Amino acid sequence: MADGREVVPDPGAAGRAAKRTELLKQAQDKAAAQVPLLPLLQGSTAIVTRSDISGVPDELDATYQFRWAGLAKK
Repeated sequence: MADGREVVPDPGAAGRAAKRTELLKQAQDKAAAQVPLLPLLQGSTAIVTRSDISGVPDELDATYQFRWAGLAKK
């Protein structure tokens, strides 16, 4: 059960949409329980600051984490 293969549907065994949906939900629950961070992409993220703050990046990096160390007050 550690790798979750038992919930991956066999195309011949899971012909009905409801069964496939239930198996997919089980697989998602197992994945979410095994990882501390599940990256879900969500379009763009706006970064808004006052005009007296420098070091603000134009966009977030691939991990979507904001790096506070580069910020400074002008």
